[in-house]
Amino acid sequence: MMEACQDQENDPTAYKVLINHEGQYSIWPAERKDPKGWREVGKKGTKTECLTYIDEHWVDMCPLSVRKMVEQGSRKQGELRKGLPESSGGGYRGTPQKDLVSFLSDGAHPIEVAERPISSAGVLREAIRSGNVHLAFIDTRGRTELRVNISDSQNQYDLTKFEEESGVIHIAGTCNLNSKDLELEADIDLGTLTGQGYVRLAKNPMRGAAEVGD
Repeated sequence: MMEACQDQENDPTAYKVLINHEGQYSIWPAERKDPKGWREVGKKGTKTECLTYIDEHWVDMCPLSVRKMVEQGSRKQGELRKGLPESSGGGYRGTPQKDLVSFLSDGAHPIEVAERPISSAGVLREAIRSGNVHLAFIDTRGRTELRVNISDSQNQYDLTKFEEESGVIHIAGTCNLNSKDLELEADIDLGTLTGQGYVRLAKNPMRGAAEVGD
């Protein structure tokens, strides 16, 4: 941990803080052009200074579009929650007393691409080629990031979809959560890098794939 802190302090690179339309923050080398879909917030400095700024200002990790959906559907959610037992402290949003795997195995959930240091359609394409994609389920307390193993990293897909940052891709693969092997499928919008994900307990080793849809 101390070595990581020293590395940040000794990093001579000047960084800037960026924000996207979903209210998500990231750092980016100050001399490089802003990635598509991101804009500067006016903060520049060392990596430590920029990360500290993000910690102070990124108070809600949930994407703006999801927060708006939650606000618009709050009345309906309140009605659905009537009669549910109170959570003992370990439950998840609207699902008292469920463990994490059971919660995520129950239907579709909102997800977002969680590649580092910054997510983009191009970065996602390279992650698919490498056979490992990082996705985050954002409707759990503190969000849940998973590394999805895609065994068929040579899968053919339309590269223009990634270049144009449009269309929807379908990802299928395997992952592990709380020592349980899971099969995961996700539909991701290349324009927003958000979508829906589904998990289930793995019955047999699964051959992953990545496909692009309209």
